[in-house]
Amino acid sequence: MGNMYRCDVFLFFFNLTFCKVAFSLVTSNVRLVRHEPPIIVTVDNLLSEDELLLANNLLANEAITETSDYQEDVFSNGAEAGENDHFNFVVAKTGLSVPVEYQDSPLKSFVWAVTNCPELMEEQDIIKGANAIQRRQAIERWKTKEGQLLMELSADEESFKKAGQRLVMPPKLRLDLENLVLPRVLDSLQANWDVCDATIVRYSQGESQVPHIDPCDATLLLYLNSDDCIGGDTCFPLVDCKLSPQDGGGVLFFSSESPRHLNGEISRERECLSLHHGGQVQRGEKVVAQFMLNVQLKKPVETWLDLVSCLPK
Repeated sequence: MGNMYRCDVFLFFFNLTFCKVAFSLVTSNVRLVRHEPPIIVTVDNLLSEDELLLANNLLANEAITETSDYQEDVFSNGAEAGENDHFNFVVAKTGLSVPVEYQDSPLKSFVWAVTNCPELMEEQDIIKGANAIQRRQAIERWKTKEGQLLMELSADEESFKKAGQRLVMPPKLRLDLENLVLPRVLDSLQANWDVCDATIVRYSQGESQVPHIDPCDATLLLYLNSDDCIGGDTCFPLVDCKLSPQDGGGVLFFSSESPRHLNGEISRERECLSLHHGGQVQRGEKVVAQFMLNVQLKKPVETWLDLVSCLPK
């Protein structure tokens, strides 16, 4: 396994160098889905078959951790059970005798202990407890009238059931894909692009996302595995747009309003029409690499389209 993995890494570096030169020879179909906000561009075969295989091999051989600060993380399966175990462990560790009226809930017991004897608590336990309370409050907000109205914007026929699993992209895979893919779609002569976040999202049957707007200027999605997937479209419900996943394909879209050159900076007002979500997977699995990007302009531009290098000029 170790030798095979080292071989995969070597081949990936080889292809990384070779494909920077040979990308124009790879069959590629670029489509401007929307030229008005939100601007959406799709690129078929953004990754070749060999590059896709090597990226998936790297992903399979790297240690991966789940994220904890994303919107969909509040829906994480087993989160409440894990939090309750933590609350019980922390309270037991203090040796306190919790009054009967607070014993019907691990959270109530924890809050009573923190309130009455904070000196017996370790800071990390208090922080972890506070995060758990925030997660539960976020769940309750989704149950409000406003939260339900937002849920109803989903393009799925069925109601939201379960969020896909979001993972921190392994550093090596992140660096390789950044160097390989970003120059193929984005202009670096007129702007510098900063990858402010990179994750992997894995969707199994019945999983999707809740509608949201990304907190960045641009988002690039790379479909790493969707061969046996039915459903799982990338949906922009406010503009009635659905994009089916295709292995090796990419979707680039912009979540900030059109750039305005202001003393070297740009407007970072959110483009509300960019509200989107991963559609529910009806069968199979979908794996997506997601890059969130912010831009620093080197010169004034009129529209985001000026910064998309893969489009014919």
